[in-house]
Amino acid sequence: MPGLQTGEEVNRETNKRRVSAGLPEFKVSFVQTAAASTEANYMASTNTMEHNFNEGVSVGQNIAGGPDPVSRWYDAEKVTYEKLIQEHPEYKDLSGYELMQKDEAAYKTVGHYLNIINPKATTIGVGYNTSGKYGCDPARTSAPTPTRSSPSTSTRSLSTRP
Repeated sequence: MPGLQTGEEVNRETNKRRVSAGLPEFKVSFVQTAAASTEANYMASTNTMEHNFNEGVSVGQNIAGGPDPVSRWYDAEKVTYEKLIQEHPEYKDLSGYELMQKDEAAYKTVGHYLNIINPKATTIGVGYNTSGKYGCDPARTSAPTPTRSSPSTSTRSLSTRP
């Protein structure tokens, strides 16, 4: 399968970051891998790069074009998150979903990082496609959380609801 090695690298690098943050590694979900691969292929075929928000689905979605997405999702956004917490200490204990509801602009700068460090997240699936305008690396994770009638946050490395 094309991109499998890259998907494995995204899984490995994501899990390194989770372990360094004191969290358990994600387990690979074949269902989410298939969904992430389908979406990566769709985005490549349509030359689009956008999050897919599914009604009532508690899954996050991190999407990136270009090399080394985990460094951008985790390393760079962690620095931004630490600055955000200095400016807004009241945001420290918010989940990604809660931060999105309270301050969407702030969430957009740190959402990928929060997806990766979400303690409720348990699984990951990575899709990869280098064709098209962007070349996409979406990774998907999920956690068992209750659904609501509002759309879930889709950032293919997870942002679940409280």
